[in-house]
Amino acid sequence: MLIGAGFGMSGNGMVAYAAQTFGVQMDVRQAYGLIENFRRLRPRMCAWWQEIYREVLDEGELVLPSGRKLTYPGIEQRGREVTYRRQTAFSKRRDGDVVNLWHGLVAENWTQAVARDIIYHAALDMPWPVVMQIHDELIMLVPTAEVNTAVDRIETTMLQLPAWAAGLPVACEVAVGQTYGECK
Repeated sequence: MLIGAGFGMSGNGMVAYAAQTFGVQMDVRQAYGLIENFRRLRPRMCAWWQEIYREVLDEGELVLPSGRKLTYPGIEQRGREVTYRRQTAFSKRRDGDVVNLWHGLVAENWTQAVARDIIYHAALDMPWPVVMQIHDELIMLVPTAEVNTAVDRIETTMLQLPAWAAGLPVACEVAVGQTYGECK
């Protein structure tokens, strides 16, 4: 639940998440108190949410530390409601689906995009072919004779950050198996 709180989850969201995910029933006042306390203890994070949200509203995009841009085409603000048009393979409309935008979604998009940039940087330097990426996982084909040395080399490569990410705390785990399922 802390991850959700870190991306702007409301008290009502916490009540629903606790019930659906953990089968825990929470009083909505208790949930709002937990969220309020979480935010009170993290003023810099909350200020950052607002900063990047304002950047999206003003510019229609975010420039990531890597220099790559996250765009939010067709931003419209009507009162407190902000929407943009997101194009996906399954969009119902030619010009994209209308999606609500709020500070927590922008923070989540930024975080996932930066993580993608870091893993992509590592993938380019891998000594074995990367055949697939699933979220924050790289899947590689390594010859059986090289597996013992591969684990250390993959970990070392994953932890070599690009210059723009210097000092960022990162970690990785390496799993070995004949199938993707064996590595889970």
